[in-house]
Amino acid sequence: MSDIFREVDEELRQDRLRAFWSRHGWLVVIAAAGIVLGVAGARGYQAWDRSRSDRAGAEYSRALELLAADDPSPGLALLGELGTDAYASYPTIARLRRAAALDKQGRPDEAVAEFDAVAGERGVDPLLRDVARIRAAYILVDTAPVEQIRARLEPLTGPDQPWRHGARELIALALYRTGDHAGADAEYDRLMSDPAVPVGPRGRAEMMRALIAPHLAAGGK
Repeated sequence: MSDIFREVDEELRQDRLRAFWSRHGWLVVIAAAGIVLGVAGARGYQAWDRSRSDRAGAEYSRALELLAADDPSPGLALLGELGTDAYASYPTIARLRRAAALDKQGRPDEAVAEFDAVAGERGVDPLLRDVARIRAAYILVDTAPVEQIRARLEPLTGPDQPWRHGARELIALALYRTGDHAGADAEYDRLMSDPAVPVGPRGRAEMMRALIAPHLAAGGK
């Protein structure tokens, strides 16, 4: 008897399955097709993304090779193109590299303008914006008024800012350049009091404080 009941149950299940399929089978087909298309689309996008990134990387490498040539103008031109028509983070990287190349060629005003443009663009990664601010300040530290250097870098000196050590070091150097030894010493002291300061900035701060000490001992400001 149990075999008969099992056969009846099996037939009932098959009947229910056929009824379900006749009513909802099209939904199952659409769902399956959606899954297949979704997977195919994701893989297609990954391949497209990788291809564009590879092309941008190759063009950037070619620009660096051109920069190293006797005439760097083609390299600068290609970096300029990549700065407006590249992929992923390459436009920003190309603009930063172009600004550094301009500075190396003795064109500091153009370099600062390029760095400032990157620093002021809201769509750029915040870390790269801050790098641009630091690089512009490095160019200006020997010529710009201390107030300008401080205005540029003070926002980067907070305890949670990743470039705070470089920013403090540049502010201190600007103060030292103008003869404000007390102000420079205080900035270097603030730099050294940060337990996370790297070895390089700490060593330079110690050296600068040793140079400043005689001025302070002699009653200089």
